[in-house]
Amino acid sequence: SAIIDIDKTFEIALSEKQLMKIRERYEDLWKKLSADSELDVTTSAAIRKMIFERTDAVTLLVVRKCEKESDDAYYSYRFADALKTLRKAAKLCAGIDDSMERSRSRDSVGAKYKMVLGTGRNYLENRVGSLIIQSEYFNVTGREKDSIGVLKKARNEITGSLRYFATAEIIGRYNSAAEIHN
Repeated sequence: SAIIDIDKTFEIALSEKQLMKIRERYEDLWKKLSADSELDVTTSAAIRKMIFERTDAVTLLVVRKCEKESDDAYYSYRFADALKTLRKAAKLCAGIDDSMERSRSRDSVGAKYKMVLGTGRNYLENRVGSLIIQSEYFNVTGREKDSIGVLKKARNEITGSLRYFATAEIIGRYNSAAEIHN
């Protein structure tokens, strides 16, 4: 099996799964070559450098794809999906051999992770707060059934896909509003 050169077309044309398969092939190639005792030190070092550069290039493409996927999830208000994808990207960053590229990628992924975490938390806080205000309004106007329905929506927000962003403060606000109906 011939070595495949990494090129910009891969970024567009290949899926993450296909890129990871290429990465595994480079890793397997390195294992086979490093077991070959007939290679001299200079040749072995040159081959190691080339394989690690190519492995890093593929890994960086996958990290970029993960960041793009995370961005898409973020802009669609799917904050939990964005975090999940960024965690996967962070794990991949740890496997980058070049320390400067590893650091740059880790910093980029880390900054996005913090942003998604903060935005997700703010989104949940605002969403639940808005629903609690609606519930209080319905309760004051004698529409208890509507009030309970809106509180159920708030509970679903807190316990659903946004549960990663729930804080003690958000849960406390919800519990205080829910106590009114118990």
